[in-house]
Amino acid sequence: MFSKALFKQSCKANGVMWAIITVAVCVMLACLMAISGSGSIGAMKVGITDTMIQSSIDSEIETRAINYYLTATDGLNHFDESIVSIQNQGTEYYSNEYLQWLLNGQESDEPVPTTAGGTIYKSFIDRYTLVDGNQIPDVSDYEDLTSYRQVVMIWHQNFTTYLSSVSVQIMEAVVGAVVGDLQSYMAEVATERGYAEDSAEAQELLGIAMYTLNPGGQFDEFYTNLGETAPTYDYTGIGSETRSEYIDEYVKTNVVVFLAGNMVSENTINMMLEQIASYDLTYQDYVDLSYETVVDGETVSVSRYTGSTGYAFIKDLSTDTIISFEARLEHELSLIDTTDKTAEEIASEQQAVINALTADMTSNFLTELPADVAESLQELGQMDLFALIVGSIFYKMAGLLLPIIYIIMAANNLIAGQVDSGSMAYVLSTSTKRNQVVFTQAIYLVGSLFAMCLMTTITSMVCLYFVQGEGVTLDYADLALLNLGMFITLFAMSGISFLASCWFNRSKHSMSLGGGLNMFFLVATMLGLFGSEVLPSIVRLDSLNFFNYCTIISLFDDMSMIAGTTEFIYKLVILFAVGIVCYIVGAFKFNKKDLPL
Repeated sequence: MFSKALFKQSCKANGVMWAIITVAVCVMLACLMAISGSGSIGAMKVGITDTMIQSSIDSEIETRAINYYLTATDGLNHFDESIVSIQNQGTEYYSNEYLQWLLNGQESDEPVPTTAGGTIYKSFIDRYTLVDGNQIPDVSDYEDLTSYRQVVMIWHQNFTTYLSSVSVQIMEAVVGAVVGDLQSYMAEVATERGYAEDSAEAQELLGIAMYTLNPGGQFDEFYTNLGETAPTYDYTGIGSETRSEYIDEYVKTNVVVFLAGNMVSENTINMMLEQIASYDLTYQDYVDLSYETVVDGETVSVSRYTGSTGYAFIKDLSTDTIISFEARLEHELSLIDTTDKTAEEIASEQQAVINALTADMTSNFLTELPADVAESLQELGQMDLFALIVGSIFYKMAGLLLPIIYIIMAANNLIAGQVDSGSMAYVLSTSTKRNQVVFTQAIYLVGSLFAMCLMTTITSMVCLYFVQGEGVTLDYADLALLNLGMFITLFAMSGISFLASCWFNRSKHSMSLGGGLNMFFLVATMLGLFGSEVLPSIVRLDSLNFFNYCTIISLFDDMSMIAGTTEFIYKLVILFAVGIVCYIVGAFKFNKKDLPL
């Protein structure tokens, strides 16, 4: 079946062409890997990615700063209103219900408080009456009800004086009750916003209000660990005309501490990494995101989102955002025309202004661009440029061009060229049979392609060893698969050219059909690249994706190989089957056809 002499003749006839093309392909591959792995392409991608990531994270911080500011302000206003409400409930109880019961001569049962404020003040009545001399006057000790009532009023005035002396204790009791009310209120806010009761979002809303209020100093450690002074909420001015100004300043001072402290925590960092997982950002990459600042008179680069420098940056960014938001909001709200509008309509317009202003102030780099451009830049930032250049551009296109030329020339020379020139008559006039000829020539063609791909494999492995670094995402296994895919693709295309060479007796016919088909496949692949999803949408022409269905090279799924999936396997099996069938049909045709000998 195998003719050693014929094989040597084929090597001699096509060896120089094989050597030149193999060297050219290997040099081209080495140059491409050296250039794309030099760091410039990786640096460009890193620059784009970092810009988008930082813009997205900054936007998230700004959004949170505004939401935290609005949430904390709303929560503390509700807190103050609840305190005033409880105080009014207490006053209503001891100055109305309880006093009236006394003035009526205690004829009925002692009134039981039905409100939180009433319960608190009733406890202080009980405490007051336990002291000698503070007991409630007994109506039976007086001749008439009028005399008794005069004494009761004096007792009540003394009790009111007593309440003033224990105002701090009363406020502590009131605050204890109102804190629970604040927790319930924040749970209602979370429900209104569509969050489940035990969700992270609901817990975050509660944390915003509670950590900013810091009732009883229970969160002092959180502030001191960050090098901040723990806040103390001032209850003395509740209900005053300047109270809203106090709450505003209190919230602006403390809510940014809560925000910045949370943003530099490990849990939040891990959550941020999950949100931007498509960028393949590691924890260390997140730590390395930096900004320039002046330290001791020198400009230095420090961590943007982690550690003490990240805390300072996030706190400053949040403070600036809130101040800008507050100023713009005041101006925007002043422009609302309230003429002939109900309170609900005005509130609705105010909320619309707040939503629009928040969206405007927290827009990031991508949202400010046209949608298609933003999407393209995001795709580019997430794209594996090294894999694109080496995998798709070289192994599926540029690296196939010269081997295809070799296939066209060699396949024609091995069969049709010899028939056309008459040298096949000499070969067959010896003891060499047709099946020996076709088998030997097929072995040579496949073997030469295998040797060529073996050389590109060695070249790629050596180059990868020297260009390892940032931006180089392929490993040795990836390159081995790419070279295997390249060989099987060339094997299928060589089968087509070999079939044409065996089918026709004229070189022009053989090269026209076999060579024409293979060149069409390559050109279609080039055109199809500009319509495939491996390119960002900004340069992609979706209509050109049609050409990917017109070429067998599309069965060389380099992206699947690089991604580590198994889709490429059945496609390579199809390519291998195409090559096998073409070689078998070609051999059968050559053995059976009439030769012009």
